[in-house]
Amino acid sequence: MLEGPNYAGLPGDSTSSPIHIMNNLLEDARQKNKEIWILFQDMKKAFDSVSLKMMEKALERIKVPNLLIKFLLNLYNKRKIKVYTEYGLTKEFEAEDGLDQGEVVSPLMWRIFYDPLLCLIYKKEDLGYKMELKWPANLNTNETSSSVWQQSVLAYADDTT
Repeated sequence: MLEGPNYAGLPGDSTSSPIHIMNNLLEDARQKNKEIWILFQDMKKAFDSVSLKMMEKALERIKVPNLLIKFLLNLYNKRKIKVYTEYGLTKEFEAEDGLDQGEVVSPLMWRIFYDPLLCLIYKKEDLGYKMELKWPANLNTNETSSSVWQQSVLAYADDTT
């Protein structure tokens, strides 16, 4: 269901895959003397910026049942918050839109929310760095086979490359 190259929020995901992919891209560029441009982005307050209306659309996009959508959105709707400080609890206030970073389900919710944008970028054929590998398929006829890999975006939660 989630197709964008985000490596956070699901069991078994880790930073090792995006690091390995990035290392391969850099090695290819160095070995073939190709130009490569890389932008690292860490979105400030990314989880806080999630609109619950857009979160609903993202959940509908992956065909989450309506009852579950309502349940999930109610976790974040009209939340009352108190903050522990050195001087005790603050007065209660109502949280605005957004996901609570640190909540158990929030990394998955962020990934669902962010997936449409990552998919759009990832599927653009004219974006990103392209690697091609050729190898001899038949030594008698000098035929070669090849494989092409193109990478335009990588993400781990709200850290995007």
